[in-house]
Amino acid sequence: MPLWRSRDTPLRALYRIYEAVCARDGNLIASETQYFWRQTGWPTAGIPEPPACENEEQYAVMAATAETLVDCFNWRLQLGLRRNDGPFTNVYKEPPPTSPEAYPSWTLTAGKLPEKLILGTRTTYIESPFHRRNIYIATGDFYSV
Repeated sequence: MPLWRSRDTPLRALYRIYEAVCARDGNLIASETQYFWRQTGWPTAGIPEPPACENEEQYAVMAATAETLVDCFNWRLQLGLRRNDGPFTNVYKEPPPTSPEAYPSWTLTAGKLPEKLILGTRTTYIESPFHRRNIYIATGDFYSV
């Protein structure tokens, strides 16, 4: 196990995904989302509030990122995937019951931005936690499996 992984936390992982979102790095978003998914001891509701947000835009993007992770994880759970699954799953076997992931409570305090924040070049967007906060970004990279 790499040394950094033993000291990693949900908040550090959220910051890495936030940076990937701002850099529009889809591959990094996908790999960090998959890494977070595999951390079975990190419930999404337990992601702590980022202490060092410099402005309302950063806070809104962080909150939308956390909520998009929850939506993505719940989508995976609906597909029958489980966070503690091995690399190969039996698609013919009924998945064990599980509870849905929940939003961290602090995301409720992040409001809608007064002006549109565009992160990316796409012109069509689906309803997402980003869009509800007036942030326009394609979220498909969160949903890779």
